[in-house]
Amino acid sequence: MRSSRPTLGDGQWQTVGKWPPQNVNLKRFYLTPDKGLALGSGTPTAPATLHYRIDFDATTGPANRWATQNGGGDVVYDNRTGQAGKMLSFTSAPLTADADVTGHPVVALKLASDQPDGLVHAYLEDVASDGRVTYLTEGVLRLSRRKISASPPPYWQAGPFQTLARADYAPMPPGRMETVSLVMFPLSARIKTGHRIRVSISGADAGVYQDVVPPCACGFDVGLGGADPSYVDVPFHLIAR
Repeated sequence: MRSSRPTLGDGQWQTVGKWPPQNVNLKRFYLTPDKGLALGSGTPTAPATLHYRIDFDATTGPANRWATQNGGGDVVYDNRTGQAGKMLSFTSAPLTADADVTGHPVVALKLASDQPDGLVHAYLEDVASDGRVTYLTEGVLRLSRRKISASPPPYWQAGPFQTLARADYAPMPPGRMETVSLVMFPLSARIKTGHRIRVSISGADAGVYQDVVPPCACGFDVGLGGADPSYVDVPFHLIAR
């Protein structure tokens, strides 16, 4: 089955014979204590943690992909620079060549929450050389639905399989570090030379998602480095020139 996809930043449609497309390789970027994204080298860094206090005003805005499906107009994501201080962000070095990102990014976070439940949002963003931040895609997971099933899914899906079944519901023990995996929505985007890839983490999307816990002085720790680090797998390949 052939499908067409608009490529953000490229200005044209692409056609693929299957999904996910062939000849796209996952590149693993590790989240680092200096808030960087380091392309995997096989050498783990010293373990560290970063604390994130949830900003319940963080948002993707009133014209995002969710709002426009409820009778709104066009999807419009403004420059997200102003949201940077409301999230915990990790940014790569500048790309040395144009790159295509096509498929389903997957984020695996070592995470310890101070609440037994809550939301974790992860955004993939493009940071231009002038600092402009462009939304690319996102993933969201409720912490109590984090359990990964040992059974295969009934259909193909990217990344780990969470059934979301009642039997798999489990509050998260506060303070205990666990791996929380989020599969992002599929995308196709061209990231230009000199731009950076950014992963931003938040615990709320105001005006879009109802808060699982009331706004509070709460948050979570993200584990970095060590033998079992936090990372993002990006379906990424350099474009031949």
